[in-house]
Amino acid sequence: MDSHGVSVRGYDRTVFDQAFGEFPAYHLALLTYWLNLLLLGITLYFSWVCAEETGVVKEELAGNVARAIKRRILIGQWLYALGALLSIVSTYASIAFIVCVQLNYAVAPRFTQRGPVESLEAKPRASHPAP
Repeated sequence: MDSHGVSVRGYDRTVFDQAFGEFPAYHLALLTYWLNLLLLGITLYFSWVCAEETGVVKEELAGNVARAIKRRILIGQWLYALGALLSIVSTYASIAFIVCVQLNYAVAPRFTQRGPVESLEAKPRASHPAP
């Protein structure tokens, strides 16, 4: 007995860890973070749709670029959901996967060789090279 009248009793650590995981608070924090990312993604997607419908987006942009933006948002949300599901296997793997997805979207590396991106606005080109 301790000084407050509560007995201190040991427990089988392996049974507790198997039942609740080593760090159950990480799972809750990770799922809360994913829910935040999901709500931000939904907001971003519907903001883009509303911008298209109200004519805020330029006409030239409404074709392939608009579809690419929507696809990028949806793929990002699926990848974040996959990262959250990885927490079932390993919280650390889940966090690492989500960080890698975020780095991919922040840096946006190109894995295929593409030509130069054409500007949406037509720029006049000089017919003669500059001296």
